[in-house]
Amino acid sequence: MSGPVETPISGAAPPPPKGRLKVFLGYAAGVGKTYQMLDEAQELRRKGVDVVVGYFEPHGRQDTIAKTADLEFIPRKKIEYRGSVFEEMNTPAILERHAAIALVDELPHTNIPGCERLKRWEDVIALRQRYTVGRRGNSQLNSGPRQAEGLSGLRRGCRKNFPHAGGSPGSGAKKCG
Repeated sequence: MSGPVETPISGAAPPPPKGRLKVFLGYAAGVGKTYQMLDEAQELRRKGVDVVVGYFEPHGRQDTIAKTADLEFIPRKKIEYRGSVFEEMNTPAILERHAAIALVDELPHTNIPGCERLKRWEDVIALRQRYTVGRRGNSQLNSGPRQAEGLSGLRRGCRKNFPHAGGSPGSGAKKCG
């Protein structure tokens, strides 16, 4: 015997679909996560998909910066904190723009006090309610950071965490770089 079946209320709109999240992972900084994300964004743009850059951190890499040509950038939000002005991702502006895809770099970033949310991954959750979000992070999942550092020539310690599915903040992958 089955339980009651819910009947939709006449005239009620169905809930809006949630966006998808595509994550570009790599074991170290400089292995091409942002480059690949931007390369795919350019291909989608050429096919007529409305793509915006919600947040991009170039790290001075000219070849990666070149991949942003002809992509629309959402201006960052300026926030004053302890006498200095910082730029953060402008989540409300991204939501207002209503693009098909929003690109977000640096998922494990800790936002400046004064932002609506503590972590950028929390902003991405808010964006995902409406968007397909492409994002990247320098991540190591359980092993391999020393080998990756040796291959990339970059040596950086892990210092930021972000959750994995089913986990809590700080229990999942660690950001390196």
